[in-house]
Amino acid sequence: MSNCLEDIKTKKLHPQIGLEISGVELSQEIPDEVFSYILDAFNKYAVVLFRNQPLNDKQQITFSRLFGELEPTSIMKAATNQFIYQISNIDGYGKVLPADSKKRALLEVNTNWHIDSSYKSPPALASILSARQIPIFESSYTEFCALIPAYEDLSDNEKQTLRGLICIHDYNYSLNKKNATGVPQNEKDTLQPCEQPLVHKHSDNGETSLYLSSHISSIKGMPVNKGRKIVDDLMKTCINPEHIYRHEWQQDDLIIWDNRCVMHRSTGVPYKEVRRAHRTTIRCKMPLVAV
Repeated sequence: MSNCLEDIKTKKLHPQIGLEISGVELSQEIPDEVFSYILDAFNKYAVVLFRNQPLNDKQQITFSRLFGELEPTSIMKAATNQFIYQISNIDGYGKVLPADSKKRALLEVNTNWHIDSSYKSPPALASILSARQIPIFESSYTEFCALIPAYEDLSDNEKQTLRGLICIHDYNYSLNKKNATGVPQNEKDTLQPCEQPLVHKHSDNGETSLYLSSHISSIKGMPVNKGRKIVDDLMKTCINPEHIYRHEWQQDDLIIWDNRCVMHRSTGVPYKEVRRAHRTTIRCKMPLVAV
């Protein structure tokens, strides 16, 4: 594979979100014009899939850095390299985690709809997930929710009500909801709550998008229960099938998604077979701009 523009083929994954790109080998040097094509697709479709990309960590980091500065992982137990977050259901001996494992409870946090690193400032621009080992008999899915179309579907009154609201994103809030005790307290202490606008202007495509996540613990200036009800009701509205692309993972898939306008979730953690994926995260250059 020569990584030429002429070799690239594409296929839409969903009417509102997602594009599959073939004809590119991400382990090799990517010419400027090919990366420009990939970046344009990322900003337009928000989720970009590449099949058959057997990368190692060094190659994944090299590709990821084309998009910008990498974010070091906060949970060091899940990393051997500070920029690689290992999402796996195995213990230190390579065996599948038992049902009552503390680490399995931590993985269950990812089954809630969320945005990666929404509890950081600046937040994440993009996540890149590489499927290193996929179960054969137990299906493995990730769902992606398009938040720009979800915002567009709201009524004018709803849009006006939500604009200007500032949400408090707190990863410890998510951990507590799932009773996930697998993160050391000293690491929890570094994960301080962060303010983000509920509605913002996408810094590259100029579209208005919701910024919605299960990490939201409250809305600034509101009673906690009132703010959580607004978030819960909005979540129910957004996770409509017409806004969701459901991806069934294959070995060596690589997906990049735009955390500025996409929520995602894992649909579950396999109980019998190994699932292992490695994630890199690209940091936004600046905070989100509220509208």
